[in-house]
Amino acid sequence: RDGASIGETTKLGYTATGLLPNTAYQFAVRARAQNGMSSEPSNTVRILTQATGSVVDVRSFGAVGDGKRMNTTAIQKAIDACPPGGTVLIPSGTFVSGALFLKSNMTLRIAAGGVLKGSTNIHDYPLIPTRFEGFELQGYASLLTLGRRDRNGPFNISNVTITGEGVIDGSGLELGNAEKSASGNRARGRAIVLMNAQNVYVQGLTVSYGPAWTVHAIYSSGITFSGVKLVSKNSQYRINNGDGIDPDSSTHVSIFDCHFHTGDDSIAIKSGKNLEGYNIAKPTEDIRVTDCVIDGSNGGIVIGSEMSGSVRRVLVQNSSVSHLSWEGLDIKSNVVRGGTVEDVAFKGVTINNVREAIRVTMNYSVNNDGTPAPVPPTFRNIRFEDIKVPSGGGSGISVTGLSKSLARNVSFTNIALKATTGVRVDYANTLTFDKVTLKISKGQPYTITHSSNVVIR
Repeated sequence: RDGASIGETTKLGYTATGLLPNTAYQFAVRARAQNGMSSEPSNTVRILTQATGSVVDVRSFGAVGDGKRMNTTAIQKAIDACPPGGTVLIPSGTFVSGALFLKSNMTLRIAAGGVLKGSTNIHDYPLIPTRFEGFELQGYASLLTLGRRDRNGPFNISNVTITGEGVIDGSGLELGNAEKSASGNRARGRAIVLMNAQNVYVQGLTVSYGPAWTVHAIYSSGITFSGVKLVSKNSQYRINNGDGIDPDSSTHVSIFDCHFHTGDDSIAIKSGKNLEGYNIAKPTEDIRVTDCVIDGSNGGIVIGSEMSGSVRRVLVQNSSVSHLSWEGLDIKSNVVRGGTVEDVAFKGVTINNVREAIRVTMNYSVNNDGTPAPVPPTFRNIRFEDIKVPSGGGSGISVTGLSKSLARNVSFTNIALKATTGVRVDYANTLTFDKVTLKISKGQPYTITHSSNVVIR
């Protein structure tokens, strides 16, 4: 910072703290090799911190954190009264609320010991335009809703921070069941939903038990999650469709140093489903997932299966995936989706005790309703590098295309995999396995069918 060293990290991100308000700073990064030699500084990033804004305590508007009192009106009044650049504070205590609607240029801070807990009464959540499992529809508002859904419109909320050491608890088991019974499975809300949102920073919190997916970003851009814990299961139950973070037809999303313990996929990158998603044609692009820990979730890091608007330029790096019921790294679609998944890289990931370590498939058979897209999906330019699977448990690697749309240009480099079964390839073209070490207990190392230009070296 300003030419002086302020810290060192082995992670692919760093959070600078202790900055003064309304102050200009310059930041750069040096890379240090194992032999101690440092690189030249990176390009300089110049920033100006925000001025100190006023703090609006929700208790000033009558909110009570006793875990019983309904505080929807009081907290919403605090949000509405918050001046630009200000902070709405939820202090220590359990503050029960229905749907809340944030606005631009504000911070919501939940202090240590503070819990924003969702009401379990569906009448506390109005029906609003939203999107779920790839379809636009009317669904219940989430505990926190940012923006309004508009597939053709501009961003309508921006510059929002949700931060603190506290907890957002969506009360998802009871509330989700009630919403499903009243209006159907896809009408369920989330703990946090962002729609047509720009420049949103979610930091430090535990976000848990949404009625369906935990956090869902729709038609949004410039979204950062840093140091967040996502939870949607425990020893007694899991949330059905309890994904952790779902970027959906959104761009420039960074998920850094987050921890996942979820009842479905931990991170699921999506862009609409079948003909509707294909026609809306809003891709998800420029996604960065780094230094995340996934432990005990049902699913790992996933692209799809709703990817009909296309997914491009995804980097997953320096992360670990362990003790899953399903796949570790997963790209999934089927013949009716349309859309393209391309320019994806998984690097430096450790996978332990999962059903299948790596799966790339266009033959996914779940969640298959809706009018088909006019073309099959396309998968191409996908890389897996420096992947360690010391105790895979189940099957190893599978790449499955379609007879009318082969999976193309998929590479595996420096893979050390221990599993029951090895590599299965079907309907693919131009695959490379370079320095792939397999320790399997069943079957042949490689089973390759309906494929060409497969290189093993």
